[in-house]
Amino acid sequence: MRLGEALLYLGDGSGARAQLEAALELAHVSLLAEHLLFLVYGVLLEIPDEGAGALARDCACRDAIRPALGLPHSAQPAYPLTAATVCARAGQLERGREFLERAEHGAGSWAGGPWQAAVTESRAELLLAEGDQAAAADALRRAAEGYAVAGRLLNERRARDTVERLGQAEDQR
Repeated sequence: MRLGEALLYLGDGSGARAQLEAALELAHVSLLAEHLLFLVYGVLLEIPDEGAGALARDCACRDAIRPALGLPHSAQPAYPLTAATVCARAGQLERGREFLERAEHGAGSWAGGPWQAAVTESRAELLLAEGDQAAAADALRRAAEGYAVAGRLLNERRARDTVERLGQAEDQR
């Protein structure tokens, strides 16, 4: 799964998909399947695609993890965070808000770490989709700070880069 994430970060979507599909095979036979499926499917949702394709992938992912949704690991926020972001980018704001609410609930169960920053970053995506760039930029700055404290440097860089792009877009207006 981590290799798939790295390939995705490097822009190799097809390589990332191949690694993540291999990770899914391993996750399904693992004693930690209920936990791992959420993580792997969450990364699968991040692979760039047309909005409709990403939402279709979301439906397939949810169908695949449905048996685990009632288990304690379903509070794990990785999948709903990614799903909220995908929905925001596809213009499915209400659905995105529902996923974000689930993610906020799940993140509240985890002390420390990057989860609160990730929730804030996902909220920023919804704010962007709603057209509130100033509030989105503020949320992204807070997310970057949270990622920095948690030692998640790639996530921090992504959030800061997005703030910078928003600033450049605003300057061009």
